[in-house]
Amino acid sequence: MIADYAQGRVLDFGGGIGTHALGAALCPQVEQVIYYDINPINRDFVQYRSEKRGLDKKMIFALEMPT
Repeated sequence: MIADYAQGRVLDFGGGIGTHALGAALCPQVEQVIYYDINPINRDFVQYRSEKRGLDKKMIFALEMPT
């Protein structure tokens, strides 16, 4: 389903363990994925997973939301 709809820039807000963010980053029509989760353990885990898959250049790990 992600491959059918995701394109351009994708925001994964409350991304948890990053399954959807990583899935979106694998789609060729997605240029960038912005991952956000308030849990720093989740954020570190997803960043690790993205690096292992070579997707870290395509992903941004937001530490805070702009106001």
